[in-house]
Amino acid sequence: MLSLGHTDFDLFRSLFKEITSICEKIKKIKASDPSADLVSIIQDEYIGSIFSIVDDPDYGIFLQDFLDDGDDDLFLLSLHKKSEEMTDKEKELRLNVAKFLIYMIANKPESLISQFLQRLAFRMQENRVQCKEFLVTLSAISSKMQQRSSDFSIKKAYDVLSSEKYFNTKEEIR
Repeated sequence: MLSLGHTDFDLFRSLFKEITSICEKIKKIKASDPSADLVSIIQDEYIGSIFSIVDDPDYGIFLQDFLDDGDDDLFLLSLHKKSEEMTDKEKELRLNVAKFLIYMIANKPESLISQFLQRLAFRMQENRVQCKEFLVTLSAISSKMQQRSSDFSIKKAYDVLSSEKYFNTKEEIR
């Protein structure tokens, strides 16, 4: 299964627009009043937007990095539940992601955007590897179909084609 398709790019673009929109508004507030309590302003005026982001199951893959190791799967599962169906731990995880977003928007918006871009780059790399492995698998099947030998296997063809000698699927993306 390919991990980052066209719709994932659209999702990322939507998420990026939502985050940068809030960041730009907060940046203007900070420029006009450097002593403003940005966390309170975000909590008062943008909490709906923050939870709209946190509660969107499509954005989960980009938000899971804000959690401790091991909590990401539980967080992703919680995104497909109604509030009343969630455990206290799931609710806490979602609240922690919201708090993290608020903190980052108020204090380190560039770092937040950088983290999203890093996640996107990582997902793109995963996609490239998966595409390459898919093409190698198709080549192996094609080779098997063209061979008349009974000792020739698809697995053997895949191993040969994915090796350094040919496509080097584990180390190079061309």
